[in-house]
Amino acid sequence: MSDYSLFCDDHNFVCLIISFSVISVFNISKIYNIYKKYSVSVNHHSIGKSVYSLSKDKKNVIIIMIDRAISSYLPIIFEEKPELKKIYTGFTYYPNTVSYYGHTILAYPALMGGYEYTPINLNKRDTVLMKDKHNEALLLLPLIFKNQGWQATVTDAPWGDYSDVTPSKMFVDRGVKYEKLKGKLGKFYKSKYLKPDKSVANILCRNMLYFSFMKVAPAALKNFVYNDGNYLNVNTSSTKNGLTSYLLEGYAGLFYLPELTDFSSKKSSFIVINNELTHSESFLEYPSYKLTDNPNPGKPINTDSYSLMHYHLNAAALLLIGDYLKYLKQNNVYDNTKIIIVSDHGGLNIHNPYIDRSIDSRIMNFNPVLFIKDFNSKGEIKTDNRFMTNADVPSIALDNVVDNPKNPFTGKSINTKEKQQGACTLVNHREWNPSQFHNRYKPLDKDSDFWCVKEDIFKLENWSKPSQRDYGNLP
Repeated sequence: MSDYSLFCDDHNFVCLIISFSVISVFNISKIYNIYKKYSVSVNHHSIGKSVYSLSKDKKNVIIIMIDRAISSYLPIIFEEKPELKKIYTGFTYYPNTVSYYGHTILAYPALMGGYEYTPINLNKRDTVLMKDKHNEALLLLPLIFKNQGWQATVTDAPWGDYSDVTPSKMFVDRGVKYEKLKGKLGKFYKSKYLKPDKSVANILCRNMLYFSFMKVAPAALKNFVYNDGNYLNVNTSSTKNGLTSYLLEGYAGLFYLPELTDFSSKKSSFIVINNELTHSESFLEYPSYKLTDNPNPGKPINTDSYSLMHYHLNAAALLLIGDYLKYLKQNNVYDNTKIIIVSDHGGLNIHNPYIDRSIDSRIMNFNPVLFIKDFNSKGEIKTDNRFMTNADVPSIALDNVVDNPKNPFTGKSINTKEKQQGACTLVNHREWNPSQFHNRYKPLDKDSDFWCVKEDIFKLENWSKPSQRDYGNLP
């Protein structure tokens, strides 16, 4: 037996320390080299290649979906920021718009797929898994445009394949460009404009130690120590003053739209931009509504704190999108581009002090933003009070582009005829996560509850409660 073996037999603890040290030095060196490359990248404030490519001489269609944006805040924001009226030229605002659910999981399919994908119609089509119907809705418009010879691009589609992170494969394999931007842009904004309470270097030093713990830990404990890259640190998602990475990514996603866009497309371009800035809960810097380390709530409207936070975020979204519109104008692609700004739903427990409380509590969660500029539309912002739903979006996007469009999955015509009968909104709010729909064919159950509305959503008498037998094939 060698002297080294004898040493280890008699001095197990020393052997463990030596082994641990060797592994630690190796891994620290490896991490340090990666950090050096990361630091150079961040300090250059470069977000890399463009993602969205528009045509200067052909038609473009852009859908900007801002999750949980509050429709009735738009007129207030435009009065507070009148400079925006000169930016959003050619737009029409549709305040009398309803959505079909108060959460993305069942609201988004109708928005992107049209009336075949409302909760009631999803329930009637009970031989197809919910996951597959959700995927159809995400793919419907990109495939129609692609099949017309357009370039189709989608970013950050929610819940694709009922996964937390939508797999790009479901788009790319069908010839649609797909990018996951969420989680990639915040670091650039944070590095240039914010002062986090913990430097990247400090977090790195802490994680070096825990990385070494993970490497020597038994296999059964490795995932526990790793903790999705957080290394047992529960505070890595926040910086100072409650600034979450969720808020940071949403803000950065709209802030960097100009840098993410070029004008080199040889084809007409269809783009879907999904963003969650308005789904956050935070104050920004009043009255600029910029993201800072030291937010100032101010009092732009007289409402509760929770609602005021959402007003801040809605104002920020309009300002950032406004910067993008100015960029499109500067590059002469504004007139040949149809732009649809829409949300999947409104917000629960959010209030507007200018709406009577009796109807405010009914509609705020089901009154999404619908704000549209058509090709070559000009002039001041208009308001159109006709009854709309956000399931109108596919028909609006395809108008003057595709004659008699059909769903590529079912062959049915895409139109808005169903709206003539009103809209029935699913009002129970228990289910919002894909895990609640896995292996299910129908979204509704015996506890499902609807309210239906016609003509004017702001009149309480226009809302009615239907019979469950009208929902179609309940369990």
